[in-house]
Amino acid sequence: MPDVNHNHVDDRIEDAASAVIKAASEWSREARKRAEDIKSEAAKQILHAAEALRREIREAKVDGDALKGVDEVAGHLEKAAVFLKNNAFEGAAAKEVKQSTEDNPWRNLLIALVIGIIIGLLLRGDKK
Repeated sequence: MPDVNHNHVDDRIEDAASAVIKAASEWSREARKRAEDIKSEAAKQILHAAEALRREIREAKVDGDALKGVDEVAGHLEKAAVFLKNNAFEGAAAKEVKQSTEDNPWRNLLIALVIGIIIGLLLRGDKK
């Protein structure tokens, strides 16, 4: 006859693992959203910098090699901004983390548990 308490503990562990995975997924979504917002803002700022370089050099009425050099730098900044804007953060590292989470849920649950205990101890502080 199976141990009822053992099954109950297994169910609670599975529920906790599911909750941790769900929370990690939500955190990951939020982190990606914030990262995308930052990336988008960085691309805008790089474009503004390129525009400002061109505007300043023309207002200074500089010509010749200096103008050509600034236009070249501004062009590289624009290319970098377009690249940044058009390329997502999703890459091999993110895929590896996702695969690791799917392959090793118990290890990840244990890591989350240890982190939770450490955070709990830190928040509790020294209450003597």
